[in-house]
Amino acid sequence: LPTFETDFGRLAMLICFDMNFREVHEALANGRPDVVVFSSMYRGGLQAQALAVELGAFVVTSIGAELGGVIDRCGRVLK
Repeated sequence: LPTFETDFGRLAMLICFDMNFREVHEALANGRPDVVVFSSMYRGGLQAQALAVELGAFVVTSIGAELGGVIDRCGRVLK
């Protein structure tokens, strides 16, 4: 999984049901992202919060049919 250098830090992307695979988490960790963008019809829920803690990264979710959110590095939903 690629990680992109941006003006606000290292950015990685994750889609849909990929949240459920350990090897995806490990690949993300190798890129040391500051922010992970998660776009899906699958909510992610507590898994998105756990991923934020595991990676020490913010997770920004965009979920179909409902509002997404911003999760901080401690797993707290900010917005």
